[in-house]
Amino acid sequence: MTNANEWSFIISVFVFTFLLMLGVLLFGLNKGLEKKVKIPYKYMLVFLVLVFV
Repeated sequence: MTNANEWSFIISVFVFTFLLMLGVLLFGLNKGLEKKVKIPYKYMLVFLVLVFV
């Protein structure tokens, strides 16, 4: 899908996405946002397994 030939690209995308998530949580940028959709965690687990496969 991304035509990535090296694992370093995939790992760097994962690491920077994780750092972005940590920054949002540490600085509280998600506070005050209304959660409009409740996603069942079992569906998120299936999605996560499919992504890693």
